[in-house]
Amino acid sequence: MTQIQPILPEEVQGKKNSTIPDDIIDAVNELIVKEWNGSQSHILQKDIVQLAIYKDPDLTSTIIFDNRWMNFETIFQAVGWNVSYDKPGYNESYEASFKFTKSK
Repeated sequence: MTQIQPILPEEVQGKKNSTIPDDIIDAVNELIVKEWNGSQSHILQKDIVQLAIYKDPDLTSTIIFDNRWMNFETIFQAVGWNVSYDKPGYNESYEASFKFTKSK
């Protein structure tokens, strides 16, 4: 008989969050501070990737995206941020970005 149990639905997000490297979170934190205008921070996705790679040269954009490490919103929401993600749709051409605002 096996000792392994299936993961509970409420455990998935926590386990997923724990796989996101510290350098990604550190890059986001640094850019929130840099871009803070008193009410929000608007951060380009490419800037997060670039800064994370600078912090850890073993990272690449392919590794970051293949592992879905840019899906960090719930980590920041859990500590009081509203996080929204915007990416271009079909026939649109602008940079994907995150907006951070304080939760009420």
